Amino acid sequence: MTETIPLTATDDVTTGELLKSVVDEVTTADTQSALTNNYAPTAGRVAEVTSTGTVYVGDGSAWQTAASLVGLESNHVWRRAGPATANTSVSDQGIIQAVDTSGGTVTVTLASAMVEDGAEIIVKDEAGNAGTNAITVDTEGSESIDGSASATIGSNYGVLRLYSDGTDWYTR
Repeated sequence: MTETIPLTATDDVTTGELLKSVVDEVTTADTQSALTNNYAPTAGRVAEVTSTGTVYVGDGSAWQTAASLVGLESNHVWRRAGPATANTSVSDQGIIQAVDTSGGTVTVTLASAMVEDGAEIIVKDEAGNAGTNAITVDTEGSESIDGSASATIGSNYGVLRLYSDGTDWYTR
């Protein structure tokens, strides 16, 4: 049995919301044991829900599970480090680097070894002094941060959330 689910994607609908709508529809379907749904939410993209409830998204020839596309992680835990009161280096991803600049400016250097696709780090002014004593986030090597050599937190309680594409860093 094949059932069509009418669903229209717009610029305001994220991939996660779109897939949640599909899963919600599948879980309420009377014929779930024999259900296979095909539809095109956006041009060139196809989603399929199998009889086991797995959602696949692809172009008709290359398929990925929906979970891999929306980056679902069941065991991701951020770890806090610091607060750093002097210049420090970060060499591990998944860190919330707390910083206290009450004694002066602090530079947080991101180690080249941790630059990998999907790596993330957060740098946070926990003491609320970056408006007076800025926090500079720098890279160890030739990597850039949003195309620049460094980034600055210059507001009290400011934060930078960074992710890597495997070559450079970008702010979120």
